[in-house]
Amino acid sequence: MEIRKELSKVLRNKVMELYKDGKGHKKMSKALNMPISTVKSPIKKWKVQGSLDTNPRSGRPKKIAVITDRIIVRDSKKNLQATSKKNYRLLWKNMVWLFLRSTIR
Repeated sequence: MEIRKELSKVLRNKVMELYKDGKGHKKMSKALNMPISTVKSPIKKWKVQGSLDTNPRSGRPKKIAVITDRIIVRDSKKNLQATSKKNYRLLWKNMVWLFLRSTIR
């Protein structure tokens, strides 16, 4: 199954411009080189919500950034016997310390 991706703001705005100009779904899909269902989705969203803005995602936000996570994994692989305390100190030196030590564990 494919992963669904959001349309960029530029594409959503192009779809809405064509829609407001009175073009049909088929003509819009051919002009933008995308499936008809993809053309219909921003139009439906605009009719229901009144805007094309994306909604915030559900779920708890991440405690640490992706790059910090990569640093932790990389350093842990270098030294398999390193404790979370050592890793925390290393991150503290690199000024990537906006979380608790228990987050690393």
